Amino acid sequence: MTRETIACGRCRTIRSEEQWSSLRRVARVDGEGLSGVVVRWPVDVVVIVRECSCGALIARLASRDSEHGDHGTGSSNDTQ
Repeated sequence: MTRETIACGRCRTIRSEEQWSSLRRVARVDGEGLSGVVVRWPVDVVVIVRECSCGALIARLASRDSEHGDHGTGSSNDTQ
């Protein structure tokens, strides 16, 4: 579920996994948060949304198990 690089869709800045993980995390969405738009969502998958330096949001899938150590560290203002 991981890639070597992550590109911002707006400014096209390319970041490594580590650089992406250092961006401010603005949301974490799991199956419960997606229940209104997705019929079945894997229990072990979450969506992590981080804010690029240009202000655009970058969403990525993450394993619930690896979320904290791998792309899951973030600020205390996470939402679901």
